[in-house]
Amino acid sequence: MSYADVDEVLDDHTNLVLALDQSPFEVQTAVGVNKFAVLVPLMTEDGRRFENLERDFPNRGRVWWMLRPENERESLGPGSLWTAPIERAPEFGSSHPKKDFYQIVRPRAFGGVKDWVEILEVPFDPADAAAALPDDGIRMERPPLPLVVLLGRGRLVGPYHARWDAATGHAILAAANPGKPQAFALPVSALRPGEHFEEFTYRTNRWDPRAPQRDLTIRLLAKKHLEAFPRAGQVLDAASDNQVVNWALGRAQFTKAERSVFRDAISRLPGGPETEGEFPGRLARFKSLCERGERVRALGVEVAQSLAAQPAFAALVQNHASTLAEARIAELVASRSAELEEALQQATNRFKKLQEDLGRLEREYDQAKSEQEARLEIDRADWIRSLERREAELAERQASIEKREREMESRLADVVHRYETQGRELGNELLAQVPILRRLGLGGSGGGEGGRDAPPDVPARLALPLWLGHPRRKGNLDEAAFLSQFADVAARRGYVFDREDLVNFHLSVKVGFWTVLAGPSGTGKTSLPRLYAEALGSLDEYVSIPVRPDWLDDRDLIGAFNALAGRFEPAATGLVDRLIAAAKDLEQARGGIYVVCLDEMNLARVEHYCAQLLSVIEEPPARRRLQLFSRGVERTGEPYSEHRELSLGDNLRFVGTINMDETTHFFSPKVLDRAPVLCLEAPAIDREPAPRAKAQVLDVTPVHFEEYGSWIRGPEQAAPEVRTLLVSLDRHLRNTGSGLGFRMRDRVLAYVASSRGLLSPARALDLALAQNVLPRLRTGHAGFKEAIQGIVELVPEASYPRSGRLLTALRDAGGDYDFFQLL
Repeated sequence: MSYADVDEVLDDHTNLVLALDQSPFEVQTAVGVNKFAVLVPLMTEDGRRFENLERDFPNRGRVWWMLRPENERESLGPGSLWTAPIERAPEFGSSHPKKDFYQIVRPRAFGGVKDWVEILEVPFDPADAAAALPDDGIRMERPPLPLVVLLGRGRLVGPYHARWDAATGHAILAAANPGKPQAFALPVSALRPGEHFEEFTYRTNRWDPRAPQRDLTIRLLAKKHLEAFPRAGQVLDAASDNQVVNWALGRAQFTKAERSVFRDAISRLPGGPETEGEFPGRLARFKSLCERGERVRALGVEVAQSLAAQPAFAALVQNHASTLAEARIAELVASRSAELEEALQQATNRFKKLQEDLGRLEREYDQAKSEQEARLEIDRADWIRSLERREAELAERQASIEKREREMESRLADVVHRYETQGRELGNELLAQVPILRRLGLGGSGGGEGGRDAPPDVPARLALPLWLGHPRRKGNLDEAAFLSQFADVAARRGYVFDREDLVNFHLSVKVGFWTVLAGPSGTGKTSLPRLYAEALGSLDEYVSIPVRPDWLDDRDLIGAFNALAGRFEPAATGLVDRLIAAAKDLEQARGGIYVVCLDEMNLARVEHYCAQLLSVIEEPPARRRLQLFSRGVERTGEPYSEHRELSLGDNLRFVGTINMDETTHFFSPKVLDRAPVLCLEAPAIDREPAPRAKAQVLDVTPVHFEEYGSWIRGPEQAAPEVRTLLVSLDRHLRNTGSGLGFRMRDRVLAYVASSRGLLSPARALDLALAQNVLPRLRTGHAGFKEAIQGIVELVPEASYPRSGRLLTALRDAGGDYDFFQLL
């Protein structure tokens, strides 16, 4: 006996023969009701069995099936046979006994089994063809295969065509070939060694406590083995009663014009075995059918005529009719009287019950009214105290902000005054020294490299990083292998992160230009972007920029053009030079990935120092350009001339870290609309970090930008039910003054689509909503209270734990706290 290997079955997409284990059941999800079934794998379509079901099909030797609408209309009872290929189930959990490792490939499942015949065991000897074909069929609890063979008392008879009557639960049998109604009978021992049938026994409803369990046996015989039946079997008459009558009338040449009695047609049939053809006894069977009907009819007529001729019978009938009539009338009168009395009593009881219910409802109403008025009074007092507390907090916060603004204005005025005073003095000194510097050969018209004058027609060039001269090899990593490498780098550097946080961070950075990390101090927010760049093999390309609280505009982050000197002066952050390197890298198709980290980015107002970046990051790649200065204002030989408009390519990723306390600034909707906010979970202290690696550079497989881009899926690839949920969510959010918008909708859809194979669809949508939609909720909006209840019902905590938990907390806070205060 040859056994099937499950891995080969998956690789070859081989069809399996499966039997239904239990009746289908329904599961309520966020997007509707789905129907599921559980199947028992019997063998492959070509007849190879499985050696150990429990081992080959964890956890319980079964296969999971989510039904399609067309399957739901078919007969789906325990034991019904199906054919389909299988695939690995994405939500398999070894700790959950009802999570199967494999599931049915839905579009390719169909009822029945090609190239196989089902063997039905019967309690009689099926060699008698008439007994094998009862008019009402064979009682069965499930539909059989279309072609069957009967097994009884060690004999096989068939083949027969089987038609399932779902209303009566019977399989109606007929000859496989209606034009030549015959069957073959042979003992089971007549089958050759290679012609044996397959037998399977399993217990149904093992995981359905509502249905009784029973042992079910299924026997299957390959169609090709039916060749043994005409070779070694006895030919039997498989005609039905209707076929026998039609055969006899045909032999009698019965026509519509003939009106003679049916008995005359029988007498015209010639007798003798020589007239019966290949099936002896068919004529006798036909005459027996006719005589049985004629005998019953004639006997009934004779008895009726004899009884009607007796006077005593007539009087007996008359007396009996009168007695029956009187009894019937008395019975009807008594029955009607009893019905009326019962109806009257029921009406009286209902009236009393209504009076009692009315009194009870009046008492309950009065009590509920008193309790509701008391609760409303308490809620009103609480609401007034809450408003007073919030007004006091807002006033205190406003005073603090005004104080800080006055301090900042004072410091700014002082800085401007010192700059103007010292700038004029420095300018005057430089102008006084220019003639001397020129005579010494140190003051050309444009500064070149090494302090030498650059030729007037040849601008100086920036010194680019050395790594741009070294092509980046492709590591041929798939996304799952990269995530394992990411987790390994974090562990070897001595950090402890939850695996889901790493996957979530990777997905958010992958599909978006900007990502914000929030969370308690000590969760590794600042280190995570560097570890990510190291896992990508892009540690050289990585840059971390600590944000200062005195940053006022993008000159502090990017730099500014010095009109007096005629040159661009980049900020000390080094961001501009890194953006130039990223643009050159993309132009050369080198494949580098550039991660820029703005550490503690809300120490200053992001809307001020990132104003130009926020404006251009949502533009299409072709128009995503950062303007450093205008054309023609620079001096000759200015090294930044060719980069005055700096292209921001798709190989750039910005990550910001934030803390939420009294020293920081809140984000405006402009920022929250462009960046998801990820909150890292604090690591459990019972998880000891691994010893830190001593190596300065870890051995990692680099990820080429082309490989990285292949992991990104567009919003159009998200499941339709996700888009439907977002449309419903947008209707509620509009009442809070913060609808989703196309930009955020597409970011959520791209995140869910790109998470395929890494997170379950429900978990991916849960995380995407928590970090994209919830941060934009404004609890102080007039329509928030009405909208939040609908949103909580649309996004329940049972299906979406993280989003549902935060939404419930926002609703229960009653507008006292917003999203960031609940982190």
